[in-house]
Amino acid sequence: FNFFELFLFNHTIPNGHLLLEKVLCIFSLNFNEVFYILNLLYSLLLCFFLNDILKKLSNKKNIRFYILILVSTCLLTYETWRVNHHDHINLFIFSYLSWALFNFILYNKNFNHIIISLVLLNLFYTLAFVISFLAFFFLIIGNLLNVLKIQKVHYIKLFSVFVLIFIIFFKNYISSSNFAPTSMGGANLIQRTIHAIGENKYKKLIESRKEIFPIWWISITNEILNKNKKIALV
Repeated sequence: FNFFELFLFNHTIPNGHLLLEKVLCIFSLNFNEVFYILNLLYSLLLCFFLNDILKKLSNKKNIRFYILILVSTCLLTYETWRVNHHDHINLFIFSYLSWALFNFILYNKNFNHIIISLVLLNLFYTLAFVISFLAFFFLIIGNLLNVLKIQKVHYIKLFSVFVLIFIIFFKNYISSSNFAPTSMGGANLIQRTIHAIGENKYKKLIESRKEIFPIWWISITNEILNKNKKIALV
């Protein structure tokens, strides 16, 4: 019952992570060990999907081998970085979605895998709705141009993903007044903006347009800037 309340009123992280952690709790598993194994599994699945795509693009095994070795090497640090952090599963989901789209576009198959990957993406990734809408748009445009063959049943499946997105948005609106995938979307946007333009330019941007930003946005920004000042003085 407590978990149901937590699941219902949670709005800070995608609910898929709560479901995953609940499964681990049921079996009383060690989180760090299990998440490390999961990280390895996510990387292996990424390499599996990548290998299948490369195999269909080229029969040259040597090229595939070197690409997979390069990708695997690049993933080593990511697998051990904050082992139980929620981002790791995105490796698997994005590679799964790419593989499903590739097979549907080129071979007109695996449409169900597109739906499953989009459902997983919306359960585990904050900005999944953006990718979902882009996928819907390009699939529909491809069908209108007769490049893709989308059957009526496919539209029903796509609509089911729309329903899931609406339920997630509506649930978060009830619990936090944010009609969004999570209430942390704005905070994530702040982080990305600072990384993109730098702290000084970001500060000037906030100062010049303070009246149009939400109060909580200004408060978080001032808190971040003040903490950075204190750290710089130490």
